[in-house]
Amino acid sequence: MLTVSTTCRAHAVFRPLTGPGRLLTDASGRSQTVAPPARGVTDTGRVLCRVGRPLSVSAWLSAPVLFTAAVFGLIGAGGLVLRATWAVTLSSWLGGAAAAVATALAGSVNWRSPVQRVALSVGYPAGLLGLGLVSDAVAVPLGAAAAVGVPAAAVLVVLVVRQLLGESASEARHAR
Repeated sequence: MLTVSTTCRAHAVFRPLTGPGRLLTDASGRSQTVAPPARGVTDTGRVLCRVGRPLSVSAWLSAPVLFTAAVFGLIGAGGLVLRATWAVTLSSWLGGAAAAVATALAGSVNWRSPVQRVALSVGYPAGLLGLGLVSDAVAVPLGAAAAVGVPAAAVLVVLVVRQLLGESASEARHAR
């Protein structure tokens, strides 16, 4: 038997537990004992958890696109600052990065149905990767890239700050 106590959201410490069940301690210090696994079920000791609040499907769909647009736009803005004469080219690497972001966040989505989870969590990243491969080496003027990407970067920063402030407010409510 093991005790799982979380010292932060993404890290768990395992310690021996005496008695039946498993004692889970969350970040706010609250503990609960969970029943041992049913007969015939192997307890692997793995902890599957989400970090933070679950994402909505729409937020998950927009995150890779915002990330890609922000990277693209910041490259364009850098070119404008440097007074470069080159155009920003779309890269298959951006499509791969967007697919990686979608895949990494898929476990944090509040899916409406199992079919939606399977179809979107596999199909959407594959589609982003395919789009990145098809649009490889397409040149975009610096001004257009900056006009699209800088607002996308600002929206991304606002969303992350809201998420962090919401989590800290939630932790403060649970600490009382």
